[in-house]
Amino acid sequence: MLVVIAQLIIANNPSVKPIDVDASAINFLAGIGVPAPIIDSLTQVAFADWMSLPHHFIAPVNQLEALNTEELYRPWFDRRYLTVAGGLNGDPIALDLESLLMCFIFHDEMHPRENFLPDDFVLHTPHSYTDFWTGVANEPDFPVDAYDAEERWGRPPRANARG
Repeated sequence: MLVVIAQLIIANNPSVKPIDVDASAINFLAGIGVPAPIIDSLTQVAFADWMSLPHHFIAPVNQLEALNTEELYRPWFDRRYLTVAGGLNGDPIALDLESLLMCFIFHDEMHPRENFLPDDFVLHTPHSYTDFWTGVANEPDFPVDAYDAEERWGRPPRANARG
């Protein structure tokens, strides 16, 4: 069921043409420890632009390294959050590379400031990669941003925030 992203993209963007996945994209994902089944899902089909779903957007796999290492996303990437998509209001959707749970990042809080701890602005869902995208595909009321996710699952304190 890990090809669910490819199926979602194609179903919601029937006229778009796929492009080849760059070997550098696969090497980047493998090099940061993304499990092989998730790499397979992310690279099943590639597109040049962000692909829309009804309430989410999937980042182009060939641009994941550039996206995650740009200044705005870097604090989360350095803490092992790999942004792979976005929610309806622009909240990044990331894979926590330690827990392998999907997360929303509150985009309103992404600009660093004094006493800034990126983990404070991450909302972990209870879902693995596959379960998250299955929920997007099958649940009409699946959270579309960090605020919806917080309403549904709550926002536990980050007692084990990464230092």
